[in-house]
Amino acid sequence: MWLWSTLKKFGYCREEKPKLQKRIAKNGKIRWYYKLHTWTYSNLNYLKDEWYRGGTFKRVPLNIKEYLTPVALACWIMDDGTKVGSGLKLCTNAFLSEDIKILSEALRDRYGFMSTIQSAGVENQYILYIWVHSMPALRDIVKPHIVKSMWYKIGC
Repeated sequence: MWLWSTLKKFGYCREEKPKLQKRIAKNGKIRWYYKLHTWTYSNLNYLKDEWYRGGTFKRVPLNIKEYLTPVALACWIMDDGTKVGSGLKLCTNAFLSEDIKILSEALRDRYGFMSTIQSAGVENQYILYIWVHSMPALRDIVKPHIVKSMWYKIGC
């Protein structure tokens, strides 16, 4: 609901609260989710152009450092982050390995975070693993922007 309330505040989605829905996974496990619909604004097309440059699949923008704000990192962690031991896995499966290298370098250059590109267990899919010794600095930067129920992802 954090994402919906943030988008609503800026006028990017409906005022009505999304309904909680359930889906049954292949293993029979019930998964709960909110289906969120946002508005389309042509003045944001430049973002699509940066993230889908030269094609129809996602690419890391060349100016990625501008986007890696503490709030953006917190959203990324809440959505696609997984605690692994004392480190953090960021799902980057949809990106090419050269794009993940750009992400890794941008995180190192902007914040000093060290990371490793690892296989996601599927051919040509990779994840970005944030090293354990980078976690204290990462926590300091993102914790104020992460909802309390997801603090476990950053080891809190």
